[in-house]
Amino acid sequence: MVDAVARMIDERDEIVLVITPEGTRKRTETWKRGFYYISLKANIPIALGWTDYKKKQGGIDRVFYPTGDFDKDFKEIQAFYRGIHAKHPERYNLSE
Repeated sequence: MVDAVARMIDERDEIVLVITPEGTRKRTETWKRGFYYISLKANIPIALGWTDYKKKQGGIDRVFYPTGDFDKDFKEIQAFYRGIHAKHPERYNLSE
């Protein structure tokens, strides 16, 4: 799937790809990594979007360029989402 999506991105002049977050129906203990590897393989940034249900605000505040060091990058991505209030906090999982 990662290769197919990266190829699709390479074949187009413009594209917007949105990947929805984990935990929309049930809590997951780990985040899927496909979005990260698509970004890395296609050499495109990850726009970190958010919705804070408590504050009734949302947006895209940061564009993140993966380095290839998944563990380091993922800690930085998850740190961005700390303090944002999920619609269903019991389904929201950030590694400690």
